[in-house]
Amino acid sequence: FMVDMALRNAMNLTRQLDDFLELSRLEAGAARVDLTDFDPGPPLAEAARGFALVGARRGVAVALEAPPSLPAVRADALMFRRILANLLDNALRFARSRVSVGARLHPDAGLEFWVEDDGPGIPPQRLASLFKRFAQAGRAAAEDGYQGTGLGLALCKEMVELNGGSLSVVAAAGSGTRFSLR
Repeated sequence: FMVDMALRNAMNLTRQLDDFLELSRLEAGAARVDLTDFDPGPPLAEAARGFALVGARRGVAVALEAPPSLPAVRADALMFRRILANLLDNALRFARSRVSVGARLHPDAGLEFWVEDDGPGIPPQRLASLFKRFAQAGRAAAEDGYQGTGLGLALCKEMVELNGGSLSVVAAAGSGTRFSLR
């Protein structure tokens, strides 16, 4: 029990430090964006599979909702994976029983990726500041006690914008949260 708690705390601290360092690199202009054309299907499926294993331990199902073939995207593939991981990690911390991750092609709006949970949602008064550094959504701590630093979503937004995309959220208190990446 004590070893598990120490390991969990060490992993949380590592995540916080990684986010802080990456955000500092982005702010300083030292982050390198390697734009390439790649198929987003494999990293999307890989993220869903990896987080499904984590979710299963908590009794949360992770579903992948994407067509079998997606058009190539021009972005930094490592940043894309990091954004997905951050959004899925957040969703799993607050989901009651289900998280979905997926993609769809909009004829007029391009490719959209999303991560959605069925958790407690986010109070409307918190949505405006959600992507600011050190902002908290006002939700209770996750089951493991981890509440986050408020850096992850700010980091995601910076990375998405560096790649020429946009990140948005739709949420209401009591009805889950959906993050969309275009």
